[in-house]
Amino acid sequence: MTSSAPHMFTGAHDFTMERPTFQNAHIMHIHNYSSDTQTPTSAIQIKSEMKQIIRWLSPSNALQSQEFFLHKRTAGTGEWFLEGKEFNDWKQTPNSLLWLQGNMGSGKSVLVSAIINHVKSLDAHKNQLVAFYFFDFRDASKQSLNNLVSTLLSQLLSSITIQEETYLAICELFDIHKKFKSKPSERELIATLIEVISALEVNSLFIIIDGIDEMESQGFKPMYQLIEELSKMACSHLHLLIASRPHISYAHELEQLCSKVVLIDKENVNTDVEIFLDYTMKNDHAFGGHSVEEKNRIVDSITGRANGMFRWANCQLIALQSCIGLKAVDSVLNQLP
Repeated sequence: MTSSAPHMFTGAHDFTMERPTFQNAHIMHIHNYSSDTQTPTSAIQIKSEMKQIIRWLSPSNALQSQEFFLHKRTAGTGEWFLEGKEFNDWKQTPNSLLWLQGNMGSGKSVLVSAIINHVKSLDAHKNQLVAFYFFDFRDASKQSLNNLVSTLLSQLLSSITIQEETYLAICELFDIHKKFKSKPSERELIATLIEVISALEVNSLFIIIDGIDEMESQGFKPMYQLIEELSKMACSHLHLLIASRPHISYAHELEQLCSKVVLIDKENVNTDVEIFLDYTMKNDHAFGGHSVEEKNRIVDSITGRANGMFRWANCQLIALQSCIGLKAVDSVLNQLP
């Protein structure tokens, strides 16, 4: 009986799958590769591995969060910010950090969803990327720094264009943990995100994070340190926007890092409330039976008392839906807190 041939992996203690080469192509478009830059097999392999890595990162569905808030927006609201100088400067200034401040109930998250929609709609030929995240006090999985960074990394991986450096940086982290079926540490994720952002060759990368104050219950220092690291990267293509209440931990230190701080003031919110109420009176069937006088009374009264609180205005409107007749409307309006 002849002896069997030695196994091909005899003596091998550790190995990883060989990565497909990018050859001379600095940027590889998965859906538009050609024979002189990337073979179909390699492109399929890359796409498959990207899906594995994204599953491993376990990101939140940030798009679902954005669509939830965007659905609440009334056309025409938030234009004071979207057409304002501060926002335009943020988009055009290299390595810019803008802090959007607003009190609870002022409509920050709805405005942030509109901001994301706006930057997504910018000219695609200008080679721009958008990554975003919504912290959510109603969902424990969306209240961690790890989930924030994992979600941002996943969005950058899912973009149409994958660059060699981006691909290799994330694959390196994946390979380290794949063997032990472990998850990356907070520090590993942040280091990889910074490496990816630095390696990206784009004209603009917009990173938008809503509700950073939700991290206060878990200790805000790591959140502040991440913002500090991103702001000090000196990447000309990076534009970072954060949104929260104004009076939070490290507020003074954050202001020192910012290119601009914009407060959602009461006058702007009240203007948006009036737009929202006018639209509702004209289009919501729940108010179809109300007279013009009743509708005007509702709009004037709620706008006058909103005091920069969009959520309050919406709650009062719900209470008035079933009131028919000027006397009934006045009765409810007179009891408004």
